Amino acid sequence: MANICDVKMRIAAKDAESIRKFIEDVRDHGTFLVYDGIFTGEEEFDPGLVLDIDGAFAYDVWFSCKWSFITSFEEDGVNKAFGKNEPSFVKYFHEFCKDHGVGVEAYSEEPGVGFEEHYLIAPSGEIIESECVKMTENYNEEDDSWTKEGGFGDPDLLSPEEILEAE
Repeated sequence: MANICDVKMRIAAKDAESIRKFIEDVRDHGTFLVYDGIFTGEEEFDPGLVLDIDGAFAYDVWFSCKWSFITSFEEDGVNKAFGKNEPSFVKYFHEFCKDHGVGVEAYSEEPGVGFEEHYLIAPSGEIIESECVKMTENYNEEDDSWTKEGGFGDPDLLSPEEILEAE
C-alpha cells in the first residue's frame, strides 16, 4: 500500500470560472492517485471559497494522495519503480493547468518516508519549481507532542498574483 502524502494547494487564475472549470476537468478526466478531497469528487467546488485578492483569484484545497505529489500528478514514478515504461497518465497535471490558464502552488508532506515537496506550476503549464527536502517527525512521549526537523517549516502560499506571474 502507498504511503499517504498530505497536500496543501493554491489554485490561482484571472477569474473564478477558470478555477471551477479546471477542478471539474481534473476530476472528470484526470487519472490521478488521490485518496480524498476535491479532485476525487468527495468535496464539491464551493464558489464562496474563492478568494479575490486584488483582482486575482485563488482557491485553496487540502487533500491526500498516494506516494507523493510528483508521483501522483506528474511523473511516472510508480510505474518506473516497478520496471514499466508506459506513461501513468493520459494527461499530466501541468497540462490541465495550461489548458485552463491556472497556476498552482503546492506543498506536500510525507512523514512516514520523511520528505516534503514544493511545486510551482505557471499558467503556461511550465513547472517553475520542483523541490523535495528531507523531513523527520519525532514523538515525545513525555508531553505527548510531535516535533518536526527539516522540511519547509510552515510555509505561506504565494499570493494569486505571484502564482500567475511565475516564470
